[in-house]
Amino acid sequence: MQFKFAIFSILILVSSLLAGNIFSECNAIPQNDQVSITWITASESNIASFQILRSNDSEVYIELKKVNPKGPGSSYEYIDESVMFKSANVVFYKVRAMNRQNEIIEESAMFVRTQVSDIKETWGAIKALFK
Repeated sequence: MQFKFAIFSILILVSSLLAGNIFSECNAIPQNDQVSITWITASESNIASFQILRSNDSEVYIELKKVNPKGPGSSYEYIDESVMFKSANVVFYKVRAMNRQNEIIEESAMFVRTQVSDIKETWGAIKALFK
């Protein structure tokens, strides 16, 4: 598993070095039981939409939402309220800039390490006692 993270980290570094100039900033930040995905664009020429995707294994991604572009220099936020922190220790995200032909123009990859709150773990242990 650590080998996968090393490879993934290298891919993120290489992709950021080779990336175009659409994304000036992308972040995935865990907040309680959800994840805030934010990005800022430097350019939005030929962009039809942005796709937000999530994966538990960095291989198979599901699309969470499509967002219409607002113009260069815009900031965006998507709150992932459906993330299942118990099913994975790490959750991977991608934000893709798509053109009108539904082709990927640029992609930014991120990951977050998840932590179940102590309150939920304690509550889960209490519920297990009464089963």
